[in-house]
Amino acid sequence: MKNNLPITVTLWTTRWCGPGVGMPALLQETVMRHRCSNGGGPRIAAEIKDADTDEAEASEHHVHGLPQFIARRGGQDIDRLVGAQTALSIARWLHELTTP
Repeated sequence: MKNNLPITVTLWTTRWCGPGVGMPALLQETVMRHRCSNGGGPRIAAEIKDADTDEAEASEHHVHGLPQFIARRGGQDIDRLVGAQTALSIARWLHELTTP
């Protein structure tokens, strides 16, 4: 059974990361769609972080490849995706994270 605590998905990217250019908008849109279709499941929030600006925090989370999506629940990393993603791959990932 999946935990019902909220999930935060952090997208780590940089301004110079070509594959990451469209990822912030794609993540936010996909999270919004997931919220609308996942009535009783855990809440999901999205945040965007710049690995150059937040270098120390990126290091704490072992961010080595960009773009990188890290899902956290209750302050703990629970899963991650590395590399550019499609809306479908993000949606499937969110579904896996939130489905009992």
